[in-house]
Amino acid sequence: MKKPTLLILLLITILSCKNADENSDKSQSSLIEVSENEQNGIDNVLNYYGGELAYKFGYSLSTDKGKEKYFELQLDKSNVIEKWRNNPDLIGSNIAYLFYKNLDEEEQNEYDIIRANLTFNDGQQNKFTYSTETLNKVDKKMTFVNEIIDEIQSGEFQKIEPYLNNELVKYDKDELISRLEAVDPNFGELKEFRPLGFKIAKQKNGIEILHISGAVIRTKANHEFSVDLDLNSDEKEIYQLQYKL
Repeated sequence: MKKPTLLILLLITILSCKNADENSDKSQSSLIEVSENEQNGIDNVLNYYGGELAYKFGYSLSTDKGKEKYFELQLDKSNVIEKWRNNPDLIGSNIAYLFYKNLDEEEQNEYDIIRANLTFNDGQQNKFTYSTETLNKVDKKMTFVNEIIDEIQSGEFQKIEPYLNNELVKYDKDELISRLEAVDPNFGELKEFRPLGFKIAKQKNGIEILHISGAVIRTKANHEFSVDLDLNSDEKEIYQLQYKL
C-alpha cells in the first residue's frame, strides 16, 4: 500500500546508548509515494543518521546491462556522518543496506540497484551504487554475523573457533579466542549490535572478501567490531574477527 511521505522529528544514536546530538533532527522529503516497506527503510536510515533525506526511483538508461531500475537516497545535514567522513563508503553501504533489508522479496527483486548519496557539511559529496544482488548476499551474511554476536553475548567463545579460517590471514586460532575471553568482560554486558557498513575487496585468488563493520553496545563501554567473510560462499567461515572497524 502506498502512502505519502511525512516529516518526522526524532533523536538518533549510533555508538552511544544516549542520543548522539540533542540538537539534531531529521526530515525526509520527496514528491513520490512509496510502499510501507520502503517507508520503513527510509525511517530506518533517518533513525541512524538524522539529517535530511530525499529519495526517488527511476531507470538508468546508460548502463552496460541495459535499463536498470534504481532507488536513490540522498542524505544531507547529518551531524552523525561527520564523525565517519573518513569512511564515507561505510556510510553509503549502510544506508543502502538499511533500506534494502526492509523490503519484502518482491520489492527487492523490483530494483536492480540502490544508490546512496552523501553531502557533508563542508560540501564534500560522495555517491555509491550497490546492486541488489550484492545487498542480498550481504543480508545473508549479516544473519551469520548476528549468530557470532549471540555467541559473544553468551560468553561461549569456543563455539566461534570452528568458524575461524586462517588461510588468508595467518594467526593462531586458540590465541585469538583466549584474547577475546580475556578482554570481553571489560566491556560489560552486550546489549546490541548495530551495523555500520561494509566493504568488498577482491583477493588475488579471486575470493571477494566482505568486511562488515559495526558497533557493539555494552553496559560498561561500547566498542567497534568487524569480521571478514567470503561474500560468495555458503560456508560459515570467518577470515578475521576484530574489535575494531
